[in-house]
Amino acid sequence: MLEDESWSLFESLAFLDGGESASPILKKIGRVVVDKCKGLPLAIKMIGGLLLRYDSDVKKWKSLLDSEVWSIDVAKCKILPSLWLSYYHLPQHVQQCFAYFSLFPKDYEFQMDEMVMLWVAEGFIEGTPKIEQYEDVARGYFKDLLLNFFIQESRNGTSKFVLHDLVHDLAEYVSRGLCVDLRDINLQSRRLCYKKGEDEMLFYKSKVQKLSLLRTFLPIMRYWYQPYLCNKILSDMLSNFKFLRVLSLEGYSISVLPDSVGDMKLLRYMNISRTDIECLPLKICRLYNLQFLILRGCRRLKRLPANIVDLVNLRYLDVHGTPLEEMPDGIEKMKKLQVLSYHVVGKDKSEQMKEIKDLTNLHGKLKISGLNNITDKEHIVAAQLRRKEYLEKLVLDWEQIEGRDTTLDESVLDAIQAHENLKELTVRGYGGKRLPTWIVGMTPSSTIKLRSLCIDKCFNLETLLPLGNLPALVKLTITGSHCIQSLGEEFYGGNSMPFPALERFEIRDMYVLETWSLPGCNRQGFPSLKKLKIQNCPELMKFPICFPSLTGLEIDGCYKLPGPEMCGGASLGSLPALKNLTMRGVDRLESFNEEFYGDDCSNASFFPALERFEISGMRGLKTWCFPVGPGFASLKELRIIHCRELIKISFCFPCLTNLRIWYCDNLIEIEMFGGEEEGSDSTTYGHSLLSIAVIDCPKLEEIPKSFVNLVDVYCYSGCNKLASVPRLQHVRKLSLDGVSESLSLKAAIQDSTYLEELCVLRGYRNVAAELFSLDLSRLTSLKRLEIVFTEDDDCERFCWENDDKVEKSAPPNLSHLRIIGWSLQMSAKILTHFSNLSGALITNLVFFNCPALESFPPDVELPSTLQSLKITSCHALTTISDGFHSGCSNSLRELIIDDCSNLVCLPRSLSTLRSN
Repeated sequence: MLEDESWSLFESLAFLDGGESASPILKKIGRVVVDKCKGLPLAIKMIGGLLLRYDSDVKKWKSLLDSEVWSIDVAKCKILPSLWLSYYHLPQHVQQCFAYFSLFPKDYEFQMDEMVMLWVAEGFIEGTPKIEQYEDVARGYFKDLLLNFFIQESRNGTSKFVLHDLVHDLAEYVSRGLCVDLRDINLQSRRLCYKKGEDEMLFYKSKVQKLSLLRTFLPIMRYWYQPYLCNKILSDMLSNFKFLRVLSLEGYSISVLPDSVGDMKLLRYMNISRTDIECLPLKICRLYNLQFLILRGCRRLKRLPANIVDLVNLRYLDVHGTPLEEMPDGIEKMKKLQVLSYHVVGKDKSEQMKEIKDLTNLHGKLKISGLNNITDKEHIVAAQLRRKEYLEKLVLDWEQIEGRDTTLDESVLDAIQAHENLKELTVRGYGGKRLPTWIVGMTPSSTIKLRSLCIDKCFNLETLLPLGNLPALVKLTITGSHCIQSLGEEFYGGNSMPFPALERFEIRDMYVLETWSLPGCNRQGFPSLKKLKIQNCPELMKFPICFPSLTGLEIDGCYKLPGPEMCGGASLGSLPALKNLTMRGVDRLESFNEEFYGDDCSNASFFPALERFEISGMRGLKTWCFPVGPGFASLKELRIIHCRELIKISFCFPCLTNLRIWYCDNLIEIEMFGGEEEGSDSTTYGHSLLSIAVIDCPKLEEIPKSFVNLVDVYCYSGCNKLASVPRLQHVRKLSLDGVSESLSLKAAIQDSTYLEELCVLRGYRNVAAELFSLDLSRLTSLKRLEIVFTEDDDCERFCWENDDKVEKSAPPNLSHLRIIGWSLQMSAKILTHFSNLSGALITNLVFFNCPALESFPPDVELPSTLQSLKITSCHALTTISDGFHSGCSNSLRELIIDDCSNLVCLPRSLSTLRSN
């Protein structure tokens, strides 16, 4: 960073008010400190965060400036002084937690709760459990590390975190010797972590069984598949690891857990999720120090051992996604449980619900399934769910059994009476006709904190609660309620501004819902709603359009929308903030007209903020008309899919960059709005378009000439009348498949100096001859070429190398060549031609679906630069000549032969390959 940028960043972090009231002496010290950070943003952030903790204590600031740490030889120890200082000033117990990150490889993404459990299990957390839960203390440590930039949020948009490489180097340095290096094992090392699916061979060879002092065995997954773990190694390993505190076998393809696991008396954390375990060994119930047991997604595990309730120190039992049929009796003995992800009420186990009463410390999420097996509502009352004040998420699930008795469903749900601190509630498979009032509060003054409510597959439900009164509700989902015919006053609850905080609303599979109205003159509602999805509501004819903040709207399978009355005559085009609109299966619409844009569309702009518009499966849509007024001023992406009756598209999109038209059987023309007369406004329409994809539009003959700035062009199967495209001067990717034979490839790409990828596939006879008749050396940017040959191609026209009139030159930067179809002999001629031309640097070659290829001819000369060769789906191939790779034996690194069902054997010469 530049000096001014560095100082600005430092000020924003080191001073509470951004430096406005900072004393001159502090600023002077700060300037010198920033200079020592040498413009590195991470260094400035960490040292700025540290100095912020010193408030305005000049003495502490000066002490940091004068620290000898600044004189460290960074080239030697590879740790920045600012990182050293930040680490040195962490509390000792937090330093220990930070050093633990060295166990994981760089770029490993982790979740906060994952680290919290591991820190607690390792014994890193200092706290008094009677005053503060260990997990809460650990979360405080984590947040401190995050605030001080030791940890940063992942860029992938998930709720995961990662360490900067320089910070990871620091963690490795301060914990050196504690973590096992599989390449150089130190028997005193305590912790082992390796990448499953990548390091297994190294793991097997290293004889880790000798690590008798190991405390942590924590392989991590990089890819979602089940790697194999040898049963003997597993058994020997667990027999020897007597001092383990942390054990993870997650994702391994194991079906049996050795009994020796029961001898690990110090074990506190065990994760055997996503394994094939069918039952847990009885000895596991002797692990009295076990605190965390994670059994997520064990698809074959049906029951837990009866004595598992003897694990009285267990704090976390996660069986999410594991098909348990019932819970063991006596679960009330596990009074320290903070997380019980799943409780299933087995058949004839109704009274077992009483045992939840004593689990008063339950946190996070609890799913209760099998509620259809409850025989007495008093069993639910006895569970005292209303006292579970730390529960944030509750899922109530009745099993879907055809013809089951739903008589007790209403009294059971009434009796649950969840605590008002609950933030998320899901009711699924409930058979009652009404919902209980505790969901919205027993009185108007109730402080309900519910933020998310999902009502799913409640087929008998006839009416809804006044959900509009919920002050904190952010997300609402109603699906599969087959008896609700309208959403009206009872839905809003008399609130003058219903749903004040709602941001996401989804209505799905409501087969008899006819109207959704907002009663009252000039009544407002949904002020915060951003995303609305209405799906599979075939009878719905209208819904209110009064969403000032709505940015995303999806209407799918609502055949009668939009109806003639849409909330006071409002239209979709009048939504001021709408950015993303998807309409699928809205069969009633035959034309986009004033009903769609709005009555005042001629005087005001319609869809002013819309950026993405998709219309799909509109069986009745025939025309797309435009009113006189301006519209679609912000539209950048347009998708038109399966509109089989649409004849013409009027193009009136001044900012459109991406156009997709798929499966429009009767589309004849893309008409430039107002024509293309010189001097008209429409001559600029299309100039913004950068990408177009046309698939299976058999009557479309032309892509408008106004699309002069196209960068990506894809014309795929079924466009057999497409004979004209604009001059593609700026195109980078061009794919033509199944277009008209009269389309001139030469006219399209003769000026395409930016073309990087060219794909010309079936339905384009003699295209190879036309392609190779061009001066390909002019395609200086072309890197990838994919071309198809057919039996109808004129073989004589491929012999261009014997024609002195044809310039013998290949694209100078071509590196990837993919040849599809026809015989390899003719393909080999092309390949040999390219190989002999100076400047050809082909590194990747693919032969795909060559039905006439029976043998790999011995005279084929593969390029000396070839690194990857793939022969795929060549079913006639029986032999490959010995020495076929002689020209590239020093460069070839990858050979893939796939789906060649008649290939008898591989050539002996493969053993002579020198590359890896």
